[in-house]
Amino acid sequence: MVNSIIGLRTRAVTAVFLLCSSTSALAGLTGSPNPNTGDYTISWSAISITQGIDDGYRLLESTNGGASWSSTYYAYGLSKSFANKAAGTYTYKLKRCALVTQWGEPMPQCNDSGFGNISVSVTDPSLPVAAPYHEQLQYEYEVRSGDFDFDGFADILVDRLTPGLIDGSMQTVIIEGGVGGQTVVIPTSSELANARTFPLNSDIKLGGSDQNFDGYVDILLMGLDALNSPAFPYDCLILFASGKSGVAQPLGHQFMDEDYMEFFSNTAEAAVNPSFYLNNIQVTYRPEYDMRWDCEWRFIGHDFSLYDCRWRIGIVAYTPQVSGYGYHLDAPAATDALNAIDSVDFSQGNPWLQLSNAMKNVLGVNSFGYQDDGSRNPTNYKRNGDTEEDEYGSLRSRLWFNMWRAYFEANAESVDPQDYDRHVYDVNSAICSTLVDTTVAMRAITGVLGTTGTETIPKEICTVENVFCWAKRNPAPRENDSEATIMNGDDSVLKGGNPIRTHVFDPVFAVVNETLPAGVIPGVQAHMLHDPLQIENCGNHPTSGEINQNSPRCAYVHRQVELSASGSQVLISTHGEGHNAPLNRALNEFGGKQIFNDVDIWVRQKMATDGACTDD
Repeated sequence: MVNSIIGLRTRAVTAVFLLCSSTSALAGLTGSPNPNTGDYTISWSAISITQGIDDGYRLLESTNGGASWSSTYYAYGLSKSFANKAAGTYTYKLKRCALVTQWGEPMPQCNDSGFGNISVSVTDPSLPVAAPYHEQLQYEYEVRSGDFDFDGFADILVDRLTPGLIDGSMQTVIIEGGVGGQTVVIPTSSELANARTFPLNSDIKLGGSDQNFDGYVDILLMGLDALNSPAFPYDCLILFASGKSGVAQPLGHQFMDEDYMEFFSNTAEAAVNPSFYLNNIQVTYRPEYDMRWDCEWRFIGHDFSLYDCRWRIGIVAYTPQVSGYGYHLDAPAATDALNAIDSVDFSQGNPWLQLSNAMKNVLGVNSFGYQDDGSRNPTNYKRNGDTEEDEYGSLRSRLWFNMWRAYFEANAESVDPQDYDRHVYDVNSAICSTLVDTTVAMRAITGVLGTTGTETIPKEICTVENVFCWAKRNPAPRENDSEATIMNGDDSVLKGGNPIRTHVFDPVFAVVNETLPAGVIPGVQAHMLHDPLQIENCGNHPTSGEINQNSPRCAYVHRQVELSASGSQVLISTHGEGHNAPLNRALNEFGGKQIFNDVDIWVRQKMATDGACTDD
């Protein structure tokens, strides 16, 4: 694939050579391990040249976000190792070099590889490693309020009670109200002691959620209207954790205002209604004026006669124009990026970065680990041994869940549970052939790195038993990407933070995931897009593997592994349904299909790479 054609001009002589790469541009330059403590390797895919004489590769390094660059490697290899690098963020870009004849002499020319820049994060070994996201959700805080500094404006203390080091997670902060709004500060010991003398404020509720998808729990304060303070004009405020070990100061803060609500509501609505933006464009018609000779007519006797002829300014046409929008102006860019992520389309650049930029206009901070210069640091979702694909897979599932939740928050009204609608969806996937070997495209499920080749599922292992074994290892996307075999009656936490109970029916090769109410798993909230009450008495619970058996009940997903009618394929049939407010029916149906289509891809790819499955 030709990545770029670059012309280099010296006076009147033009030297051109072509760069050809056999890999995706986004996959060409990698750093591993990332993050690290100073020892790592930058690797790249081979690039051939079709003109000139091979002169190797040149790797450039920046320590200031790309403001300036220095050369760290100029040779013929495909990697460069570093050791004992100091803590910080290092950005790299690669150039391909060739000797091109100019003025009768071979001259070195180095052109950009087209791979794009990558950033590597070197952590200080003395700094603490951040706790996993699900552990941060268990941290306890309390809220106090009052005029701490006696300036006439309300202040808020968000006091972290759970001990721990400064690892990038949310620490104790004071939100100082003032004439200009709010300022978030890390209190001194005396400021903290003073603030703790003020009463607890039970009207302000505190919750945790990763609003910018960096793997650190951000704090949501709800109920600020009770302060009756001009410094807090909206009811809900997001405090973004620093996301950097050794840094206590939050990354930023943002009210969940009309701008926030409109953006996420529009983006989620466009996901289930492709015509949403088109239907919400407001068109007006602008009159076009011009000079013209105009006469009035009068009836005189038996004839019409011209009367009062003169040049006049008049309307000659009406031109349609878009004078406004019925949606947030940044929402279409976010929707385009989401669609590109799901369709593995990188023709218009990196959609993850584009989505971060669109969201930054609303949140005020970067998302997904991106920095202001466009480089990206690993998120806290990436654990030891994870690939970049693992990390992006976690980001993608969380992204959709939070989009739906924001949509729910922006549009939810008080709805009588008796009026709840019921979502229903089905996914039917052919996993493998029992007659011939099955070729599997090993594409990245998240669409980040594109297709990475093919693998094969031998027909000998294409059995209902083997597929069912793999299905039990991934009944739904679970926290920490767990692949442990699910057992009958096990409770789990999904990546979005929702609790489920799984019923396993081995004799009939069926798995049923049932939504749980809040409180069954300590610290885990109920699914916001399903029945928000999630009471224990949801009706009957599954007692066999029959689809729809004993319905209705709490929201559930039934996964059935079976042979096709002809016996030539092994299939997984998924049926999901459950109660929800009418507003959320389409979101549940769209999201459910997306999630379990990806789970089926996972099963297919695990069979191709790992072969036969055994229960833990």
